[in-house]
Amino acid sequence: MTAKKRQSPGDGSIRKVETPGGREVWEWSCTVEQADGTRKRLHRRARTRAEAKGAMDEALGASRQRAYSEPSKLAFGEYLAVWLDGLRLAPSTVASYR
Repeated sequence: MTAKKRQSPGDGSIRKVETPGGREVWEWSCTVEQADGTRKRLHRRARTRAEAKGAMDEALGASRQRAYSEPSKLAFGEYLAVWLDGLRLAPSTVASYR
């Protein structure tokens, strides 16, 4: 029998868990470095192992490039208002965008 290879530190982990309703899901966790330099531990769930692996790899890849940022909780309309206020365009252009 071949021994299972351990993941390297920083690669994260994936495991199968059962929800209180009896459904099996895959849970992944890893530590990412955010764009501002702080580190954060992520715990997420996915329906399949492939989905979990893909999502974890995406988060780790963004972390390695220091491009990971936590998803915003703003409503779309609120985000657009913030975005419009940050534009450096002529007032008439911003007014037409509104």
